[in-house]
Amino acid sequence: MKNIAVCLGCDEYSKLSKLTGAAADCKRVYDILISSGLYDAHASRLLLSPTLQDARSCLNDVAGCRDLGVLTIYFAGCVFRSVVTAHSDLT
Repeated sequence: MKNIAVCLGCDEYSKLSKLTGAAADCKRVYDILISSGLYDAHASRLLLSPTLQDARSCLNDVAGCRDLGVLTIYFAGCVFRSVVTAHSDLT
């Protein structure tokens, strides 16, 4: 069984001011998770300011993992309810 970490850090948004630290925070969390030895380094993913298409593709890839043990998803950034509601179908 593979334990997979998906870490998304978003500093850049099309309609908001750029954040200054979410991506760096996310990278630190990802590095800690991978260096712990508890997560598969080849299957885990770090996405920094990904497009919606990139994030969907990553989550769909993980959903197709046949030997998934634990899935940890970490997000650092800004979320608006209307965005989450409008794009809640990640499949």
